[in-house]
Amino acid sequence: MADWRHLRLLQRSIPGSAGGSYIELPFECPDQVALLQIAIEVQGGPDTVIDFGLLDPDGVRGWSGGARREAVVGAQLATPGYRPGPLTPGRWAVLLGAYAVPAEGCTVSARIAYLPRGARWLRGELHVHTMHSDGTDAPWQVAEAVADLGLDFVALTDHNNTTAATGFPVRPDVFAICGMEWTTLKGHCNLLGSRKPLDDFRVATTGQARAGIAEARARGAFVSVSHPFDDSCQGCDWGWGLDLDFDAVEIWNGPWRPCNQAALAWWQQELARGRRLPAIGGSDRHGPHPWVRYGMPTNWVLAAEPTTEAVLDALRHGRVALSVEPAGPLLDLRSGPHVQGDLVPAGGPHGLELRAKVRPGDRLRLYSERGLEREEVLAQEELALAFAREDRRFWRAELWRWFDEVRYELPAALSNPVYFAPSA
Repeated sequence: MADWRHLRLLQRSIPGSAGGSYIELPFECPDQVALLQIAIEVQGGPDTVIDFGLLDPDGVRGWSGGARREAVVGAQLATPGYRPGPLTPGRWAVLLGAYAVPAEGCTVSARIAYLPRGARWLRGELHVHTMHSDGTDAPWQVAEAVADLGLDFVALTDHNNTTAATGFPVRPDVFAICGMEWTTLKGHCNLLGSRKPLDDFRVATTGQARAGIAEARARGAFVSVSHPFDDSCQGCDWGWGLDLDFDAVEIWNGPWRPCNQAALAWWQQELARGRRLPAIGGSDRHGPHPWVRYGMPTNWVLAAEPTTEAVLDALRHGRVALSVEPAGPLLDLRSGPHVQGDLVPAGGPHGLELRAKVRPGDRLRLYSERGLEREEVLAQEELALAFAREDRRFWRAELWRWFDEVRYELPAALSNPVYFAPSA
């Protein structure tokens, strides 16, 4: 995340006589704030002890004591010691604990910045397992790993339970989406965003599978069929029918292999038939593996703020692109103000733009409902392509790259489609 905006710089000279007191530095929190950041700096002698915390309109929001000099709070993200929750506009204050102030006094500076709500690309992982099922990592270890990769969120998707979310630490840099991989005898399906998406995971018929999806969606879950063509284990491929009411399909599961290629081909066919079904990915990491790693692939989600609700809302609308790793590349496909997943009205823009940071030698492919329509090998590092929408129902992009590790050309990035309403 970027786009931090400076709000206030508060300074207070604290005399020696104020030792042993609490001091408030008030400020106004504006509306539509996604994250609030406070950092203090103390100038004083070696015996100066100034602790700090934060007040919101309802009281004490958190307390660092002397352990930290910076804190972040948001609806779902927070520095340990602070409560995540709504950022209510109004009077807030930096709370200083002046425990020891030398006779000559000291000076405290408090820098306040905020991240406004508004669409921005968040990077995340949508399919991992922990020790709460058949994974090796504890939730806190998952948090450390994905934060080190620069990811903003991770979906915890253990088999038929959601208990891992209770062990995920509150952090200022990465948040967890509570999920469950609904694991049946004839396929797997990720249910994201609900603490209890199902009363019972057991199903024996397609009708029961359909009812389970309806139950999960009624409880607010985002439903994505997992690795639908993976026949590497019994019951991994989806056998309940791919015409069920999914919110998305996982077309990229772990390293690229034939089951992913089959999912990509099936998805293209469904798009050509007129089905608007977002495509997502996930590493499906269970433990240490040379090729299965967190964030491979990475989901780039165009969300309004770093919360589960905003990410799932963006996923439902198809505002998501996939890349082979957290560093990208990101295929940013747009038509005027309309982004991936949007339906451009009949009177809307007549062109599209595709931007990405690429490598010379990468192969770009553009698809519509007619199939592959354009393919070219790129010679530049900055892709800025403009092309006409023509009379097509959708356009989407793929970027293929030669990987020396496997001596093969594989996808480096995929976009979701921009859709177009038929001309009047």
